Amino acid sequence: METSVINLIARSLTDNDVRCAIVSPGARNSTLLQSLANSGMDLIPVVDERVAAFVALGMAAESDSPIAIVCTSGSAMLNYAPALAEAFYRRIPIIAITADRPAMWIDRADSQTIRQPGALDSVVKHSYSLPPASGSDALVHSMLLLQEALIEAKKWPRGPVHINVPIDFNADHPSMLPYRPISVVSSDTVISTSRARELGRLLASPRKLLVVAGGGNPSPKINKALSKMSQLPNVAVITEPTSNIHVREAILSGEATLTGADRDTTDRLRPDVVITIGGAIVSARMKKMLRTTQALEHWAVGGMIGYSLPDTFGRLTTLIDMDAESILPLLASAMQPHKAPCDFGNDWRVAYHRGQALLQSAIARAPWSSMRAISYMLTQTPRRWNIHVSNGMTIRIACLVAAIAGPWHRFDCNRGVSGIDGATSTAIGAAISSKTSPTLLITGDMSALYDMASLASGIVPPRFRMAVIDNGGGGIFRFSGATRRLPCRSALLEMEGLEVPLRGLAADCNFDYYEAKSDEELRTVWPRFTSELADRPAILRIITNGVTDADIFNDYYHNSSTK
Repeated sequence: METSVINLIARSLTDNDVRCAIVSPGARNSTLLQSLANSGMDLIPVVDERVAAFVALGMAAESDSPIAIVCTSGSAMLNYAPALAEAFYRRIPIIAITADRPAMWIDRADSQTIRQPGALDSVVKHSYSLPPASGSDALVHSMLLLQEALIEAKKWPRGPVHINVPIDFNADHPSMLPYRPISVVSSDTVISTSRARELGRLLASPRKLLVVAGGGNPSPKINKALSKMSQLPNVAVITEPTSNIHVREAILSGEATLTGADRDTTDRLRPDVVITIGGAIVSARMKKMLRTTQALEHWAVGGMIGYSLPDTFGRLTTLIDMDAESILPLLASAMQPHKAPCDFGNDWRVAYHRGQALLQSAIARAPWSSMRAISYMLTQTPRRWNIHVSNGMTIRIACLVAAIAGPWHRFDCNRGVSGIDGATSTAIGAAISSKTSPTLLITGDMSALYDMASLASGIVPPRFRMAVIDNGGGGIFRFSGATRRLPCRSALLEMEGLEVPLRGLAADCNFDYYEAKSDEELRTVWPRFTSELADRPAILRIITNGVTDADIFNDYYHNSSTK
């Protein structure tokens, strides 16, 4: 969607006497927020979308005027539903504007995507989806839809409306390919030995095979199969910490490996075939490399997402409609060493070791920062603990640090939709169910704001630990290329000066409380924070400088390779 269409939204709101918007930060809606800021509208930033929508409800009811609410894509939109339902039955006009990913990425196992059009139909008067195409026809169509939405919100009986806005940053799109048939290996039939051998031959050396594992549960069967496959010279196995795969020969961070690779090395690391298992992949560099590998075959294990093909890289050729525990042992047994030479696995291992060294060097020379703090915590956390990480910069740093710190007993993050809401409650729930291992949640300050009430629920087990990176707001917006140069970044995206009342919360909720604002302080408090002898849960506030955090992360990504 062109910027002119985004500007049209701001113009339509102001022309229809919508002078105020309650806005929540996000990358996908960042250009829309900047456009609204440029229009002179009164913008009130609120991190939690559920809170934002209820604030708008109160303002609209009191002022008897329509109020807009604006959020990013994914679960952020769903948090609007309770307030919109109240507005619907109280007949209060609220204009809910939700940024969305382009339709081509919905249900393709990419992050922060859900089926947004029509998702709020039961709690609004009507839903409108602006066209994703550019050009004069799209402008005219968008203008008419916006006018219809604003008229509908204000006409009797008044009420909320939903405007969904697909926004395309034109990044990492796969190159256009001719039509390609997609074959299906179905779970409806038993895979015969001959069929397994046929599949094995398709993956045999000298073809270069990359297995990439996203989020999943621990599985000894998968570990055993991937361990066997990774010993073949034409195979490299890449695991992200959320995969919970523990294979000695695996590459623990594709992100760290590719960040440290020059262009020639990256070309040697491009596979002929990629097999994906588990959930969505965090690594942006891995997705970019695979989306730009022209002759790639993508075998997706696990079936469709609803009724959609998981074509994450725009290269899907084979859908394996079976769970990984069923198919991987068959493939591992069918793939036999061949005489044809191939050093693909070794190429990845060499690049991985180089990436490890560069990452360790970057962390060692960096000043106190969130990168150093998270690295320390993940290297010092007992291996038998369970780790939860919130979305944003925390999961990205964790996926890097996995190269030098992992693996762990269990590692989880809400990557199904990749929202920052609910991380604390999810970790508390996991801690309740875990009978043998303590649980450590590493979260950001913005994410911690979402479900603070969970800390006062009275159900938090004593072996729950929560480390909060307090760097004054959304650090990811200082790093992301789509947001770091926007004039509205500080005020509307990163929420500069954000303060979470952690000390008071800890006291009121009967938590132990610790702070660290240097390497020395973190090393000092860490043994007490992680002590399993404590009879109540604990919060650790890690205070860093957001600007320094962004500078260190940008320096690492831009200077670790010769690309």
